[in-house]
Amino acid sequence: MKRPQVLILAENDFHRRLMTDVVCCNEMRAVSSDQLDWVGRVETGAFKADVVVIDCGMGESEVSQAVSRLHALPEEVRPRVIGWTRENGHNRGGESLDLEERVEFPLDLGCFARVVKEQANAQVLAHSV
Repeated sequence: MKRPQVLILAENDFHRRLMTDVVCCNEMRAVSSDQLDWVGRVETGAFKADVVVIDCGMGESEVSQAVSRLHALPEEVRPRVIGWTRENGHNRGGESLDLEERVEFPLDLGCFARVVKEQANAQVLAHSV
């Protein structure tokens, strides 16, 4: 089975590095950015993501548009989308988004790793049939 690829889109550098490290320690590949323009790379096939983790606090309308664009992709290339919010109320968005999963910061590393791995494995298996 191929190693799942995870795209992490988050504003904060520390959060991106933390999530990237967790993903890589769980036998997956990760690319991270603070730019939502990576969604365009997924759309064109320049980056083939199995899972996209998106910071719901990167701007409500921009995140909503990015999630809609990802869900509009053909099923065979559509990644699963996980949203995350911060518990402190500063970044509580994402409730209205059509997401496969949601995680909250402060991040429970075990829970985050399990959620990403489950979504990535489901995606890889769905496209290997």
